[in-house]
Amino acid sequence: MNEVLTRRLAAVLAADPRCSYQELAEQVGLSRITVKDRLQRLLESGSVRLTGCLHPVALGLPVAAELVTDAAAARVADALAGHPAVRISTVGDGFTEAALHARDDEQLAELAARVRAAGASVRLFRVLRTLRGGLPACPRPARMDELDHRLAQLVIADPRARLTRLAPELGLSDRAVGTRLKRLLDTRTLVLQVLVRPEPPVTAFRVEICSRAGSAHIAHQLKDVEGITYLATGRGSCEVLVRLRAHTSFQQRHQLRTLKRLLGIGQMTIRQYPTAGSAR
Repeated sequence: MNEVLTRRLAAVLAADPRCSYQELAEQVGLSRITVKDRLQRLLESGSVRLTGCLHPVALGLPVAAELVTDAAAARVADALAGHPAVRISTVGDGFTEAALHARDDEQLAELAARVRAAGASVRLFRVLRTLRGGLPACPRPARMDELDHRLAQLVIADPRARLTRLAPELGLSDRAVGTRLKRLLDTRTLVLQVLVRPEPPVTAFRVEICSRAGSAHIAHQLKDVEGITYLATGRGSCEVLVRLRAHTSFQQRHQLRTLKRLLGIGQMTIRQYPTAGSAR
């Protein structure tokens, strides 16, 4: 399928994942029927995915963190079972990472203790600022009643579900559903995202950096590096956390050279992801 068209469709959807086929067609300069057919094929093939979630802040979990442990992913999943907003993946070299959201630092420490109790070592990074990747900020989540929660779950299951289908499910008018949904989306209480399946990278890395010059200084040097999928500053096991993908050997060498030339580095740990799908 035309990769340029895929990116154009994804760019329009990223701005408004629920835009109509007609609006999508006008933006990319094709007929409504052509756009509908191509988008459905992209979704069916997994080349483009539409996802939705309630923002962790809206769930009362404003504290974001990254945990790395030498335990297997299954053991980490068992230790954290029952806690919402946890995403687990394999880093490589026998390590597992978990992206966590907690109520406060006390609960975060409790979650880390649960993993340690499984006989594993734990490195914990408390995210203070996300500069690239991750969820958008949600400073003032909307208050949600039972109908809002039901609406959110319906849209999470099908991000492009039309109001005419949602309204009968909730026993409301199209207009009432539209008003509720707009409030949830405008406040980022409900987050919809468009994910485009990237070309398989040559390598993908997780990089933890401790700085002598301050995390902001390191982050500034990294902000324009090609291939960064996640960049955050914080405290704990490191001060800057980076994820990178390289699609060519040349890009990989350039990324590694850039990392080695960073000014103000105190300590840096680089771990390679075992597969393309592991790096978030």
